[in-house]
Amino acid sequence: MQVLKFLAVGLNLLLILMFATYFIGHGVPTNPILISSATLWLVTPVVNLFFIRKVS
Repeated sequence: MQVLKFLAVGLNLLLILMFATYFIGHGVPTNPILISSATLWLVTPVVNLFFIRKVS
């Protein structure tokens, strides 16, 4: 079970890294769909990490 937790944390950190590097590579998007997609890349892993920490 511990391995699954580390895998989930690692994948969530990868999503946060994708969020940061998207803006480095492309700048701030002007399309609302791209803005919402990038926002989900940040919000989803943060919420997942919060729940993983709360359960552990």
